[in-house]
Amino acid sequence: MGRLRRLYVTRAWRRLGLASWLTGAALATARGAFDEVRLRTFSTEAWAFYVARGFTPIGDETATHVLTLEGR
Repeated sequence: MGRLRRLYVTRAWRRLGLASWLTGAALATARGAFDEVRLRTFSTEAWAFYVARGFTPIGDETATHVLTLEGR
């Protein structure tokens, strides 16, 4: 299990695709090593961002979202 942690794009740089690019790069690297990636966020904006990218909300005490990776 991999964890996506501390991904933050400052407000002035949002809506330019940077978070999508960073998330995509991290997940591409994770695909070779992990079966799933988990993350935790309490931001409603970030919550929607991750759901739009295929993460599923979960009720775990250590994570709010999980993404199952294919191709390992």
